[in-house]
Amino acid sequence: MINIVVALPAEARSLIRAFNLKSSNTHSLFKVYTGEAITLVISGVGKINSAAACVYLYSITGESEHMAWLNVGIAGHAHSVVGEGFLATKITDVATSSSWYPSRLLTTGITADALITVDLPQNDYPDDSMCDMEASGFYAMASKMTTCELIQIYKVISDNRQHDAHEITASRVEQLIADRLPELSELMARLSTVCDELKAFNAEPDEIKEFIREWHFSVTQRHRLKRLIACCKLRSPDGSMNIASLMHLKNSREVLKHLEKHIERLPVCFPGRPAGADHIV
Repeated sequence: MINIVVALPAEARSLIRAFNLKSSNTHSLFKVYTGEAITLVISGVGKINSAAACVYLYSITGESEHMAWLNVGIAGHAHSVVGEGFLATKITDVATSSSWYPSRLLTTGITADALITVDLPQNDYPDDSMCDMEASGFYAMASKMTTCELIQIYKVISDNRQHDAHEITASRVEQLIADRLPELSELMARLSTVCDELKAFNAEPDEIKEFIREWHFSVTQRHRLKRLIACCKLRSPDGSMNIASLMHLKNSREVLKHLEKHIERLPVCFPGRPAGADHIV
């Protein structure tokens, strides 16, 4: 699932058409559109509205930590060409001087640049950054709801020193987003892949059921067990575990201690490394 936050209806229209999103009439605080794996909300202008829309969307989409968050919109830039698309590498809130650094985990061909968020429209442009009014509010709030790998900000340049912001119209904004749809589609596909990978990685391993059948684990111990099993499987050459070899252990505390010591003895396995690391003994 990808949650998309845009400020303006004009920024949303091309996305709504491209991904066949339908208006959700059950939500009244913000205009929401939904599709098979996408939910889009129109926040209104400004970082406070953007943050509030994130909270609202989080509350109606199931509060899952494995959802991706994407802010799409327009931005100004001193010299970049109108119509260019950028991923934000650094977001700075001018009012508070706070900064955030979106993960560069995704491998895309999309150009990246810094982005500053201001409270009021600007007639002047910083020399080396994009300029918008929503990104800091969006990122600060989204980062409370998921991991940084699943949060991205994509901006299309709408104005610069040669093309003043007063030239921007709703139809022009709609077209600017429409022209970047191929790039946006690729970005969203990559985000979906990372979502699936993180969800699979954080899912409870099948082996945990066998452990729970044999020993009693508290909630805290169960989380610790899950991490240890993941480490064992990751560092063993074939990812297998010999649980039968642990049956002599008396309780969950002994099991956890044994797994920790076992992991300490395991070498780190790299692709192509010859098999031969010990299994649990």
